[in-house]
Amino acid sequence: MKDYLEMLRRGEIDLEDIPIEERTKEICLEAVSQIVSALEYVPVKNFDNKTYEKICLIAMTLDKWAIDFIPKEKRTEKICLEAVIRSGETLLAVPIENFDDRTYERICLEAVRECGYAIRHVPEEKRTEAICLEAVKQIGMALEFVPEEKRTEAICLEAVGRDGMALKNVPQKNFDDSTYSKICLKAVKQNGKALRCVPKEKRTPDIGVEAVKQNGLLIKVIPEEMQTKQVCVEAVRQDSGALEYIPKEMQTEEMYLEAVRTHSWAIKDVPEEKRTEAIYLEAAKEDKWVLLGVPEKKRTEAIYLEMVKKCDWEIEDVPEEKRTEAIYLEMVKKYGWATIEDVPEEKRTEAICLEAVKANDEALEFVPEEMRTLVVEKVKKLNEDKTYEEVLESGLTKELAKLRKEREELEKKKKLAEQILNKRKTVQEQQRREKELLNSIEPDMPNIGG
Repeated sequence: MKDYLEMLRRGEIDLEDIPIEERTKEICLEAVSQIVSALEYVPVKNFDNKTYEKICLIAMTLDKWAIDFIPKEKRTEKICLEAVIRSGETLLAVPIENFDDRTYERICLEAVRECGYAIRHVPEEKRTEAICLEAVKQIGMALEFVPEEKRTEAICLEAVGRDGMALKNVPQKNFDDSTYSKICLKAVKQNGKALRCVPKEKRTPDIGVEAVKQNGLLIKVIPEEMQTKQVCVEAVRQDSGALEYIPKEMQTEEMYLEAVRTHSWAIKDVPEEKRTEAIYLEAAKEDKWVLLGVPEKKRTEAIYLEMVKKCDWEIEDVPEEKRTEAIYLEMVKKYGWATIEDVPEEKRTEAICLEAVKANDEALEFVPEEMRTLVVEKVKKLNEDKTYEEVLESGLTKELAKLRKEREELEKKKKLAEQILNKRKTVQEQQRREKELLNSIEPDMPNIGG
């Protein structure tokens, strides 16, 4: 007697070559585990319904499309559910005639839950509200396959919440103005580009704001009468390039500031006569060289200060009438204490002198006499708790630095003396113990001399 199971395992024979009466459960299971198309040669008459279904289910775990090799009349609820759970597209292979409406709906729900587009394979008259809702929950654009009369507010809101572009499949005639506007607003919130699907007459400022928050350039498709200040500000905040599409008469300083805050180069879209100190300074935060393009007549004290800070300008580059305390102070911070000599005596304020002396005590000779004591005291106070090295770095006066060093040297000597004293005590204690030990063993030693 031939061992068909062993031959099958060795690949010497196919299921279709084995006599039908010899195709046992074990042989059929082995065959379909090797190739699911062998399911076609599993003889239904050899097994009861439960066993045959089990063989089919095992095949389904190996390949979702194994259902194609199962006779239609044997595609049970379990088999069909297993298929659609693995791929909603297998709904194509589910025979409607095998099930009552409730069972078929359950199978369809699992199919669209796995893939929203599986709704295409549900006969239109069988597309219940539950099936349609589940489909758009998975894929918003599946709304296209929902019968128009079944595109309810709930289904449309779910669809556009999943994919704003599904708005193109929302029938305006199904809703009153308020409901339709609500659906449009949700769509645009999900995807700003959905604004293109909103009829022009429905593009309200609220919808416009939501759209430009995601893509500022969508200002181009918002009617001018709907381009409120808020819409325009949000547009340039999101994309400075939006400024180009806002009517000149509507452009404000706030919009210009938002534009250059996003990209410094947006200053080119700001009319020259509208470029204020605030706009130049905001643009310079991202690109310092913007400052070099500021016309001389617009170079304020604040702008010159930024030029000194960022563009390495020296005091000679700043007109005398623009040289403020802040600019002189920045010079001293940036170029060192010696620059105090370039500060006119009447402008050597306490802050400037303090900064210079902190850097180097030699600057003290350039401090106005009536201010010297106060400056030295403040420098001492600032450096009260600093180490000698920190004192040198911060530029304390030589006298105070010397005192600090002497105190630190004294502390080191004191610690060293304590260490020597402790070591001496340890040695003395050790010598005492050795002496005691020696005395304790002497009486027991033999008298060598006798």
